[in-house]
Amino acid sequence: MTPPTRPKPGLYPADAAIEPAPPPRLPEPVEPTGLKPPAPPRRGRAARWFWRAALALVAGLIVLDAALFLDGLFDRSLALGAMFALLIGATAAAGLWWAGSEIRQIRLLDAVDEVREAAAAALASEGYGKAPPFLGRARRLMAGRPVVRRRFDRLEDMILDTHSDRDIMELFRREVLLPLDAEAYAAVRRAAQWTAVGVSASPVALLDAVLAIWRSLRMVREIAEVYGFRPGPVSTVALARHVLTGAASITAVDVVGDLWAQHLGHRVAGLLSAKLAEGVYAAVRVARLGLLAMQTCRPAPFAPEDEPSLGRLRKEIVGSLTRSLGQPREEGAES
Repeated sequence: MTPPTRPKPGLYPADAAIEPAPPPRLPEPVEPTGLKPPAPPRRGRAARWFWRAALALVAGLIVLDAALFLDGLFDRSLALGAMFALLIGATAAAGLWWAGSEIRQIRLLDAVDEVREAAAAALASEGYGKAPPFLGRARRLMAGRPVVRRRFDRLEDMILDTHSDRDIMELFRREVLLPLDAEAYAAVRRAAQWTAVGVSASPVALLDAVLAIWRSLRMVREIAEVYGFRPGPVSTVALARHVLTGAASITAVDVVGDLWAQHLGHRVAGLLSAKLAEGVYAAVRVARLGLLAMQTCRPAPFAPEDEPSLGRLRKEIVGSLTRSLGQPREEGAES
């Protein structure tokens, strides 16, 4: 074993091994100038102003055209001009009423998130006083259906002064939410089964997409109506957009659904047909959208034991399809 070599004297400084490295130089502090940093530019402002100006231009052209049209009619006949003036006025009034109702429904749907936060606070409360204000807000939000109003009346008769916030929320869950959840779940199941059958029977891929989108929008509207809303076409599209936006945060369900759908597609394709596998895959996507719509329209978060199961929906969809396809085969085998 050779002894360790030592550095030759004079080759390195004597304090090279023990001299610490110089500390990093810190930047000199900048004195505050009292000016706020410039705000980042807002994206889409020019586009919004463009669409507003375009809408105002179109509305102005429509009003001008109607005024010139009525002026010509009044020059020809007073009765003819008066009749068309009444028709145009009635159409404009109906359009404004429809637009106002759509805006009210969109605002109600936007208020669900705030009411759901109040419900979460009442569920986490250990005392009294948070559940009654939540019930009042939930009643105003869900008062679109007479059956929901009757359930709220029965709930108010059952509440006592000795009930805590958790007791009141439990009564609200049992008397109001659970029956509505069952109706909404049935609507999701019907939409998913209808989509599976429609896509399986459709010969064109574009028609498959149209059927799935149309049935999804109809399902979203049915779910909103179950929870007491009355959405029109515009508010239904806004609700679907809100559901899809909120679905971005629920990635686990989406990934699990996609993996299961791919596995199911290969499995069903091997057993039945590729077209039927496409129908089941589309049905799973519609069912997942329906469950997200339930979470969006529901005024309170789901309890772990009440949360609807995507797995159970998948089994029901596949079971209904296999039964419907198995009956003709059995009849043909018997004949």
